[in-house]
Amino acid sequence: MKHSEEKFVKHGVVIPLIIAVLITALFFAVYNISIKSYVFKEREFSLSNYTYSQVKEAEQQNITPSDNQIKKSELTLYDNNTVIGNAVINDSSTPIILNGNDVNGAGRFNITDFSNLPGEAGCVYMYCNKKDSAGIKMLTEGDIISVETYYGIFDYEMRESQLVDNDSNLKKCADAYGRSMVIYTDDNNGYGLGNSYYAVIAELISNDVVVE
Repeated sequence: MKHSEEKFVKHGVVIPLIIAVLITALFFAVYNISIKSYVFKEREFSLSNYTYSQVKEAEQQNITPSDNQIKKSELTLYDNNTVIGNAVINDSSTPIILNGNDVNGAGRFNITDFSNLPGEAGCVYMYCNKKDSAGIKMLTEGDIISVETYYGIFDYEMRESQLVDNDSNLKKCADAYGRSMVIYTDDNNGYGLGNSYYAVIAELISNDVVVE
């Protein structure tokens, strides 16, 4: 091949081809970064807006119990994703939310859809995210969990803890007690989810109760 032909191939074909490949690669790199940044911002905005728009606060009701009884018919009953009070454990207060979604339940004790209200006959079931469960796992027999709701304050005394391997057994673990409460969380202390729940079982010791 003559020198002039080699020069033509080098400058007229190879170099433009390399430049085209580099420009194409740069374009797609910038495009992907821009898309990811946009999606993240959109997701962040939507998540923040969703959380703000969904969480509600129960309004305080000043109810004087008659013979230590609070009638449920006199209570304002709230929908899902409503904060109805706080649980105080060892001077640490945690908000309680009614059947909160995955976003709104974070950092709160989440009353499940199969639970009774605090103070009612039967059991109050509250789920706690693993990352918020340190205080729950430190409870020992005899410790008091004070549940402060918009309609009254109810003290529960811890009776025992159990490892529960499924939802069916979870719903039966407090059957030995009357008006009770179960706060449960994932038993796995590492990353990911475990195969069982760590459940704290407590019994109502306050005089005031909720009746139909």
